Amino acid sequence: QIVSDYPHDSASGLAAFTIGRIRLHDLKQYNAAADGFSLAIRLGLPAGLREQAYAKQVEALSHTDDSRRLRAAADSYNQHYPKGIWKEWVERWSKSR
Repeated sequence: QIVSDYPHDSASGLAAFTIGRIRLHDLKQYNAAADGFSLAIRLGLPAGLREQAYAKQVEALSHTDDSRRLRAAADSYNQHYPKGIWKEWVERWSKSR
């Protein structure tokens, strides 16, 4: 509700990130999780969560059959965080398909 009603509120990015995590880890809704992380990035996140959102998007997509979208998400992570702390995981996830 926060995301749709208040897209310019700083809490919207955090809400979208939380939705992404729930869909990824609890509900196993991988495409929806990836969409949630993508939305969180677009809405804005604190710097401490932004890199994780890019990485979690890759993780979610690694469970789908959409290799094109997976590669694009991994490329986006690597472009934004060439020496990121999630780099090793992103590489593993992006090669899992």
